[in-house]
Amino acid sequence: MESESKIGRRRGRVDTIIVAAYRRGARYLRQREKVAAQLPLPDGRPCWFSKDPQGKRIARMLANRLGIDEEEVRADAKFANAVETILGNCGTSYRSVLFSGQLTRKQIESVNRVHPERQRYELDVVAMGGRLFQKPKNGPPPFDTLGFYEVTSRLARAEGIVQQALERIRRCSRLKIKEAVRTRLLTCLAEVGSAVEQLRLLASRGSKLPARHPIKAPDRGTRTAGMRIVEGDLRLQPGRLALAGGLIRKNVRDLPRLATEQTPTDEQILAIHHYVETISTQVVAAQRLLDDRGEG
Repeated sequence: MESESKIGRRRGRVDTIIVAAYRRGARYLRQREKVAAQLPLPDGRPCWFSKDPQGKRIARMLANRLGIDEEEVRADAKFANAVETILGNCGTSYRSVLFSGQLTRKQIESVNRVHPERQRYELDVVAMGGRLFQKPKNGPPPFDTLGFYEVTSRLARAEGIVQQALERIRRCSRLKIKEAVRTRLLTCLAEVGSAVEQLRLLASRGSKLPARHPIKAPDRGTRTAGMRIVEGDLRLQPGRLALAGGLIRKNVRDLPRLATEQTPTDEQILAIHHYVETISTQVVAAQRLLDDRGEG
């Protein structure tokens, strides 16, 4: 275990590196803002660090002055933009947490990708000596859904996990399945099924999403191409099914509030209902296969 002095020195090094990267990136952003005031980008993003001609010129100029690579300048600009976005969402008082040395550059950028409420929550945890993205010990997790695209993305991941578990169970149909493994699989499948039923009710009642949609759902087929199936390898599936259940329950927690703040597109409505039906069908199919199997 590291001593407090070693931890302090390590955090000091991280702090110095992070602050230096932020200052370099902030210089790029300020220069880009000056140029954008005279020649704004078409999409209205004055601080964008893409490889447009003006951005390239500024990155080249700063790289020559600082003696670093142009790509490093753009990476620093992206990092500085993340820091300023977080401070804009949470307040400048969190600057001391971001630059305390407790968080790496990659971690700070990951905090920038979550909802502002989740940003404040995570930084408060870090300020009290905790770690990022831990499961709360008391109470539900904070709201953390930026848009309906995240809802459908989580459901797509959950569908893939459940489909893979179903395919493994099918491929192992000729083998004996130990009772302990079969019981764990059935338990996890029941939890996924319960979560998806809760989501079904929300999607049709409480979240202002219509229960039906006139557009025909696309046939996505079975995701077996390229999947490496190992017969008898079912011991890892309960953990993956637990992950799928967690993704669905996160949607269950956040969907009611999200539906009051945003309006989903027709494609997103269709996708939600499609994934709900598909996952429910997969769960039932897997349960039936397992119900017919035992230790033999």
